[in-house]
Amino acid sequence: MNVTTPHSSRESLGSKATKTAWRHPCDRAREASVFGCALDYASDNRRLEGLIMKRNIIAGLLLAAFVTLSGPAQDWYADRDARYQGEQWRSQVFIQVRSDLDHIWSAPGSSEKENARLDKTKEQLTDLQAKLDQGKFDNDQLNDVIDSIRKSSNDQRLAPRDRAVLTDDLARLKDYQDNYKHWKH
Repeated sequence: MNVTTPHSSRESLGSKATKTAWRHPCDRAREASVFGCALDYASDNRRLEGLIMKRNIIAGLLLAAFVTLSGPAQDWYADRDARYQGEQWRSQVFIQVRSDLDHIWSAPGSSEKENARLDKTKEQLTDLQAKLDQGKFDNDQLNDVIDSIRKSSNDQRLAPRDRAVLTDDLARLKDYQDNYKHWKH
């Protein structure tokens, strides 16, 4: 059976070419067997079940990834608390605060301006640690770092727990600023 199709590119060009009409697979199956269309229906159900199973597997994998990745974050807070036990952290206060900044701001979402400010703060913390290791103190640079971290600790994009970490870092930096002459380095 040859039928001219309205969507044929040849016909739109003015050709008198003909094409075989498209027929649904069930129509062909009916000609071959009475149960042909029922078999197509069963294969559609199997296909649907396969899609549902794939969706469930993907959901399970995403859940497993979330659980796996959230575990180390919980460990980081416990490790941080352990780092600040006793007075040993005092000789490494600036490196510890920098480590906190690295962890907290490792997630995407901060603006380019925010990233530039934080990069400068991290450089200043490294410089302050080098000065501390040499027994020197730079109050002006420490004030700049404190101001920058204060801005970060007020950033509402951060989780409350991360803002609390930065607030704790501020308290440690102020404590150092007030007592640096009395601390053993």
